Amino acid sequence: MNVIIRRKNILLILLITLVSIVEPRSEDTNHMRMVDSLLLVLNNNFNINISSVDSISHEVMRTAKLLKNDSLIAELHFIIGQRLHSRGEYPKSYNNFMQALQIFERKNDFYNTAKVYRMLGESNRATNNFELATKFLDKSIEIFLKLNDSTMLASTYNRKAAVYYEYFKIDSMLKYIRLSNDMIDTSSSNIRIMSNNFNILGAYYMREGSFNEALHNYRKAENILSKIDSDDDRSNLLINMSILYTRLGQYEKAVEIALIAYRNALESGISAYLIGSSDALSVSYERLGKYDSAYFYKNICMHKKEEILGAKNTQHLLNVQKDYEEKQRKKQSIAEEQITFYKLTALIAIATLLLIVIIILYHRQIELKRKKNDLETKNRIINEQKLELSELNANKDLLFSIIAHDLKNPISSMQSIASLFVDEYFSLSHKEKNEFLNDIIFSAKSANHLLDSLHLWSRSQRNLIDLFPETFNLHELVEDTYSILITQIRNKNQNFDNTIPVHVQFSSDVNMVSTILRNLISNAIKFTHENGKIVVSIDYEDEDTIVIRVTDNGTGMNETTIKNLFKPGLRNTVPGTNNELGSGLGLMICSDFCKKLNGNIRAESVLGQGSSFIVTIPKIKNIETD
Repeated sequence: MNVIIRRKNILLILLITLVSIVEPRSEDTNHMRMVDSLLLVLNNNFNINISSVDSISHEVMRTAKLLKNDSLIAELHFIIGQRLHSRGEYPKSYNNFMQALQIFERKNDFYNTAKVYRMLGESNRATNNFELATKFLDKSIEIFLKLNDSTMLASTYNRKAAVYYEYFKIDSMLKYIRLSNDMIDTSSSNIRIMSNNFNILGAYYMREGSFNEALHNYRKAENILSKIDSDDDRSNLLINMSILYTRLGQYEKAVEIALIAYRNALESGISAYLIGSSDALSVSYERLGKYDSAYFYKNICMHKKEEILGAKNTQHLLNVQKDYEEKQRKKQSIAEEQITFYKLTALIAIATLLLIVIIILYHRQIELKRKKNDLETKNRIINEQKLELSELNANKDLLFSIIAHDLKNPISSMQSIASLFVDEYFSLSHKEKNEFLNDIIFSAKSANHLLDSLHLWSRSQRNLIDLFPETFNLHELVEDTYSILITQIRNKNQNFDNTIPVHVQFSSDVNMVSTILRNLISNAIKFTHENGKIVVSIDYEDEDTIVIRVTDNGTGMNETTIKNLFKPGLRNTVPGTNNELGSGLGLMICSDFCKKLNGNIRAESVLGQGSSFIVTIPKIKNIETD
């Protein structure tokens, strides 16, 4: 390969010498012949070194200026820009592209204008300016669509897919790969584009961790490239395959492939591939434990990246783009100024008329808005009153239902047991009398507990419960609640676990928090089988909020029951695992108290596996302590 390159450079020197001996007085046809020859060499040989490019460009530019041929000058700028771009000389290539663009646009050469836009998009993609890259590529696509050039459309769609791959916009990437493939026929230039499409897809799947799919696409690309002579495209593919083999743990294979890509990059002088291959080699050698080699290639990679993507180069590209846009704005401004004067008078007249109409409409709109706001305010008040009335009616119905049913049961039971006790008193044994008395006591306690709950709920509904914040130990509060309910827990031989750390201090209304915990733990005892487990824990805590969770492995609930747990006026009175009865007031009191503490309560449950009630309560700050 190096011998071939040297021969090409010797040929170039001969051509340059031939052009140099042509006198300015020679006929234009001789100049044109020389220019065409040199442009052909430039256009077909990517492996020309930088000094050769500079020499050829100087000779062609000198001759083109003698001929006063703008098209040749623009074509030269474009070709030189391509060569410099391939070697990472982005500021120089950008300058050449911009000079070519100005000439092509002035001459209305749409095809070449679109080609320059495509390369400007690729230059901005290479320097990670994806927004500007998309802008230039869209301009290129717009022109190629009008020209119906399927080959250039396929190529430009491919470049836009590459932008979206690096931009992490996967749907757009896949869209433009499909568009590119739709434009491809069986010519060698087009199947190169198809290879690039498979290469992008492989890179995408590799990034997503789908290594088999990535390798499948890379091999498709490799199969296509084996049919044509394209070392540059093969280098890019080999770099990606080396990265993939590294991720698959096949480090020796990764090094073997990356070395081929690295040598090709050195011969072609394409900086992007030199960076990619040296970076891949650095990673693979590091995995193999060959740290000297890893450091060597990492140093090459970092040096080349800084050389290409340094801040000065990036700023230079932005300055070139800014200068171009400024010239375009000035050109457009001159044309617009000629039209502006003729439009100004008409616009003033129209504006005056519109102003009058706007003022009239504005006053009408203000009046309509005022009326609308008044109506919305009245409707909101009515809806709030309607909702409040609905909740009051639901609560009233619930209260009557509890009094009529739940309170009636223990009182009726107590009355029946007492009557039977009196009638059979003298025929009963001492043990039977004690059983009767215990049943009466149990019924009296049930009625009293229900009356206490009704009283507490009633006071909460009428806002008669005041908030008294204080700082207390949450672990100890749970332990106190456990001691109150220990008899119920022992009767069902349940395991109770308080996992709240002993040091947790909490600032809130201790009575309300205690009532919430007592109801939730009592509820868990009720719906947990014998030998079951109940856990009280903290889900989350910060300086503002604490989240308490009460979990059991009991009967659980279905989705419908969960949705209706905290709805006003709805009772959830399912018997417990030992047919324990309840009023449904416990969860309602928990919900009311959570609201008063500016918190909330919710439930999670799986039917047959258990339930969790999660209480979120904000901490009350600035509490004065003695």
